[in-house]
Amino acid sequence: MFDRRIDTFGRLLEVRARLDREFGQSLEESHDLSHTWFEVLLRIGRADEERLKMCDLANEIALTTGGVTRLVDRMVDAGYILRVPSPSDRRVQFIELTDTGRTLLEDACDTHLGDLEDQMFSRLTRSEAEQLDALLEKLR
Repeated sequence: MFDRRIDTFGRLLEVRARLDREFGQSLEESHDLSHTWFEVLLRIGRADEERLKMCDLANEIALTTGGVTRLVDRMVDAGYILRVPSPSDRRVQFIELTDTGRTLLEDACDTHLGDLEDQMFSRLTRSEAEQLDALLEKLR
C-alpha cells in the first residue's frame, strides 16, 4: 500500500529523533547544556574567526529572528557568548564565544564525540560511515 520511500524517510526521522533525545540527555547530564545551546556554540565555534551573524544563526537553526534573539539573550546572560556590533554595518550584530563558552564547547564536544561513537559510528563499518557522509552531503 505505501511506497518504500515513505518508510525510508520515516526511519530517517525516527533515528534523528532518537539520537537527538539521547545526545541531548547526555549533554544535559554531563554539562547542564541543552542540545540547542550546544548547537549554537558549535556553529559559532566552526564559523570563520569564531564569529557568526545573528541572521545566519537564525537560518542555520531554523528559528525566527525573535526566537534567536531570545536564545542569544539567555546565552549572553549565562556568559557563553557575546554580541559584537559590525564595524561596517550598524544593522548587523555578530555573536562570538566567550572564553567560558569556548571551554564549555570543547568539553561538550568530547562528550558528544563519545556519544556519536557509541550510538552511531560503532554500528557502521568505515565504508558505511563514509557512504553515509557522502549521501547526507548529497541530500544537503
